[in-house]
Amino acid sequence: MKGTGRPRRLVLIDPCLTGLGSHPYHYAAAVRAAARRRGHDVLLVTHRDFTAAPADWHVLPACTHTAYSKYTLCGGLDRLDDRGRGPWLPDMPWAMAHARQRREERITAFARDVLPALAGLAAGDAVLVATASELEPIGLTRAIAAARPPQGVGWHVQFHFPIFRGFAADFPRQEPRLAAARPALQEAASAAAPHAITYHATTADLAAEYERLVPAPVGVLPYPVQAPPSVERPTPGPLRVVCLGDARPEKHSECLADVVREIAADPAVAGRVRFAVQTNIGYPTTSRKREHMAVTRSLAALARAAAAGAPLELLAGPLDAAAYARELAAADVVLLPYDQGRYRSRCSGVVLESLAAGAVPIMTGGGWMARQIAAAVETHAAAVMARSRVLAARRLERPRIGRQPLTLDLGSLAPLAGGAAAVAVEVTWEDTADTRLALPPVRLAVTGGPAGPATVLAAGAAAGVSTAIMPLTAGPGLRLEITPACGADAAVPKAVTVRELSTGTPVPASAVGLVIDAPADAPAAIREVVRHADHYRATAAAHAATVGRTAAADEIVRRLLP
Repeated sequence: MKGTGRPRRLVLIDPCLTGLGSHPYHYAAAVRAAARRRGHDVLLVTHRDFTAAPADWHVLPACTHTAYSKYTLCGGLDRLDDRGRGPWLPDMPWAMAHARQRREERITAFARDVLPALAGLAAGDAVLVATASELEPIGLTRAIAAARPPQGVGWHVQFHFPIFRGFAADFPRQEPRLAAARPALQEAASAAAPHAITYHATTADLAAEYERLVPAPVGVLPYPVQAPPSVERPTPGPLRVVCLGDARPEKHSECLADVVREIAADPAVAGRVRFAVQTNIGYPTTSRKREHMAVTRSLAALARAAAAGAPLELLAGPLDAAAYARELAAADVVLLPYDQGRYRSRCSGVVLESLAAGAVPIMTGGGWMARQIAAAVETHAAAVMARSRVLAARRLERPRIGRQPLTLDLGSLAPLAGGAAAVAVEVTWEDTADTRLALPPVRLAVTGGPAGPATVLAAGAAAGVSTAIMPLTAGPGLRLEITPACGADAAVPKAVTVRELSTGTPVPASAVGLVIDAPADAPAAIREVVRHADHYRATAAAHAATVGRTAAADEIVRRLLP
């Protein structure tokens, strides 16, 4: 620090950092390393269960609670349906009082736990609370008031969890849930004056959600990715399809055994695919929740399949940073069939790290995850259309797409029976007052004959046009079916344009990766990658450098300690 005898200090507080292998651990490792490269001191304040830190880390394992619980706004989303509607019966007064007490206990504990880390701060230092809920900023301001640090310290909070269900049209009905938190955050901000907190989120969608809650603008702080080891990917042999991270219901881990079983039984891809699945669970081993038990059963089925000789390797986790990086480097495909009800606005470290490693992601669409490859998909679609012959085109103005599929006959492809063809679907989206909030997306599928995997189209960061290529084998009886995706009741885009194409030779459906609607679409997506493996490998490798530049820990440290 200028004018003193010590370097500037970064205090990184993450109550969700409980052990090795989690993304809070990878986040802390990346940010710590970047700060040390710039000559800064780093103190990590973690959950008190974190006792496995490397010897050269300066760690204070102090936090009593993690940031996630049923008493936070995010935890309360489990009681809402996909459209943000709550239970029929309101909470009883005693239950509401109990919840208020538990929230206050967590705020008080956080303030007490982090207070020692604020001692000795100087102007020019920075404090970042990562993986935060709405409770941690209140606790932080109480700790600031108690510590009375000098002015000039940078105070930062990064939100990680969503606080709304559904899409922008569903948010107003959920506003009453924020009524208690808003004044508490405003009061906390006043109590901390003259110190002020700078708020961040991991995605633009999430920032827009929290701007409805906190008394200040919310920016976007990049989520860092590990620098993948420089490993040459072997091209011969089967594609290695990996599933990394804790097994949890929100990642649809309960469906993995079915995906492996279907691919293993398909003679068309026999010997061309091998799976590797991380098997540590992200919930208490004693949990009897139905969704947790479904994941446990799926993992047991995977263990039986591996023992019986299925093309499957089980990865005992959690993985430390080096083991995790090795698995990413060895992966050809990363399977990410996450629940978009929980991940629509949320960042996934596995997604970014898979892209940075040059692996091909197969991921559910409708939100932030799919937008990470949207530009590459659009470029690919434009290239396919430019070199194809258009047999027919139609434009539907403001079609209402509901529970019953919007079905279009692809009759112009019948005369090409057996030939390579495709359907290009272009969706024009309505402009919105806040274009960071995604509109309800649509699922596209071709039925009635051999075709590529179903996919999802959604509005981008700036509402405009999105396009998908649906490869198929031409013939009679083909139909395009369009339905709402991600649990939406309806989708009403401004327009849908459908072009029936003669492509001459088979074309890939996408580039870099594939966007699917649900885990049931994953086997078809894996077959698509097998068919066009060289194309997906090449486009994923070209895309990797872009991700590495935009999601670098050095940029985070530069923003926190300019």
